[in-house]
Amino acid sequence: MASSAPVRALWRNRRMRTLFAGELVSRVGSLMSTLVIGFLAFDETGSAFWAAAVAAAYAIPSAVFSLPAGAIAGRMSPRRLVFISQTGAFVTISVLAVAALAGGTMLPWLVAMGVLSGIFSALTFVAWQEVIHEVATPDELMAAVSTNATLTNIARLSGPLLGGLVFVQFGAAAVFLVDAGSFLPVFAVLGLVPAVARPTARDPAASRPSLREALAVARAHPGLRWTLLLVAVAGVLAGPLSWLLAPLARDLGHHDAHELGLLMGCFAVGSIAELGLVSQTGRRIRISDMVRISYFVMCVVLLVLGAEFVLVVVAALLVVYGLARTAGRSVLLTAVHIAAPDRYRDQLIGVYGFLDTALTVVAALTWGLVADAIGMTRTTALAGALLLLAVAAFALRDKFANLDPPDVAAVPRHLHPLDWEHQAWRLTRGVHRRADESATRQPGSGSRGASRPTRR
Repeated sequence: MASSAPVRALWRNRRMRTLFAGELVSRVGSLMSTLVIGFLAFDETGSAFWAAAVAAAYAIPSAVFSLPAGAIAGRMSPRRLVFISQTGAFVTISVLAVAALAGGTMLPWLVAMGVLSGIFSALTFVAWQEVIHEVATPDELMAAVSTNATLTNIARLSGPLLGGLVFVQFGAAAVFLVDAGSFLPVFAVLGLVPAVARPTARDPAASRPSLREALAVARAHPGLRWTLLLVAVAGVLAGPLSWLLAPLARDLGHHDAHELGLLMGCFAVGSIAELGLVSQTGRRIRISDMVRISYFVMCVVLLVLGAEFVLVVVAALLVVYGLARTAGRSVLLTAVHIAAPDRYRDQLIGVYGFLDTALTVVAALTWGLVADAIGMTRTTALAGALLLLAVAAFALRDKFANLDPPDVAAVPRHLHPLDWEHQAWRLTRGVHRRADESATRQPGSGSRGASRPTRR
């Protein structure tokens, strides 16, 4: 793989290109339906509460079932689980298409199918990460995880646009049918893309650990423990911004529909640009440095958004914020992939998904309440100040260093796995290493350093 362009090399790999092409089609179809579902919920009720309730009907089960999804993924083939969960999602969207064709009120169907879709989404997230892990080589892993995140943001940018065009021309049922058809490439990809042979492949016959055991491993593992804490901190203090762009635009005086669309598009553009950032810096910057920079940039943007700016400045800030937020999430998820032992990886990816989704949903509701009281711009600035304090605390206590291994020469240049050596073990190894170095410097050892007289 060319060291200067890992992402281009990844896409030259037919195996990965086929995998991600099928996933992109499916995600665009899903985002087409997301737009129509939100519109139908508000159009039928005229209530923002019910529009939010339909969104929560999807988000809450997706967060809650992320934890058991890890245990389920550990007990069956990840491809089989993706097939089952995608089949379930295919059935739910087909039911919505039939309900739309039949006419009548859609709200009960939207809520019920939203709950089921959230459950299937949680299962798919964990299982799909495992599929990526088994298809990508170690040198491709960071680029693969980053590309997977970028596909979601490309779908967020293009899916609603296509969904709106189809909805205006042909109606809601047509959008749901297109979404149902978008699952077919995923089913084809699961059968066509082979896995990469790994010397540490999991034994299906082996007993799978419980979630409690996986959490115990995460607590004892310095890198994993602080990685998951960083995910939680960002979910509370940074994640809700993308959910609350409408009140932010209102407070800044940019409340027209086309202005809000521009701001949402700029956030998505920044998220897509993250792939280029990772491809250019992934071989030169450690995980700890990339996370530190991403979180600091998010602090600055949140603080600056607390002031009044013209539209073009706010749009530029959201591009930067989308880039930093997505880069931080991709790098931390890559860290979980690398650091988690094979036996516990499914459960810990599920924990990552739970923290990233559940805390963001709860924090978005809290942000909304605070914004109603003091305004969205002040809420954003307050979150930025708290995030800056958290980043400073991590830096002062040197916790970012836990994200890097003590000996990076032993791993691929663009991957810097988490250090999951205990401190006592590292100190012991350091003592042995110093003893070995002292032995090689003894007279008669043949080293150039030993024959050179000591300067006084």
